Formats: sequence, C-alpha cells, structure tokens
Amino acid sequence: MTEKQENRGGARIGAGRKKGIKKRKRQISLFLTDQQWEALEMEAAAENSKLGTFMNKREEAYANELIDKYKLGLENHNESNKNSE
Repeated sequence: MTEKQENRGGARIGAGRKKGIKKRKRQISLFLTDQQWEALEMEAAAENSKLGTFMNKREEAYANELIDKYKLGLENHNESNKNSE
C-alpha cells in the first residue's frame, strides 16, 4: 500500500479523525407535525428503540413490502401472458 492510499482520510492521524474512506450518514428528512413526531416517538419508545433506528426499520420493512408487491405483480403478469398464448 502506498503512502497516499494509507493517508486517504485527509488529516493527520493525531488530529482525532478516522483514517480511511468516510461513510455519509443517512438523514431522515420528513416534514411532520409535532403531533406526528410525538406519535412516532411514543411508538419507538414502546418498542424500546431510538427514533432513528425505529424509522430505519420501518423504511426497510416498507421497501421490502414494495419489492414483494412488485414481484407478485410480475408473476401475475407472466401467468396472464402464458394463459393468453
């Protein structure tokens, strides 16, 4: 490994920064009312998790639902094409 690759972090090691490639943090940017935020916080507290973790799990579950729905739609579409032949 060359010296340039080793110091990719952009700061000296003693500066308190991590060495290596930085990962960008995912931000939740939702425009909700105070009541909606409060409801989400209460639901997260009921599951004993932080709000950010709770939101990420919900987003992941929703994404998986969409994937399943899309796959089901494709299967139905393929079956209808086979039946029409």
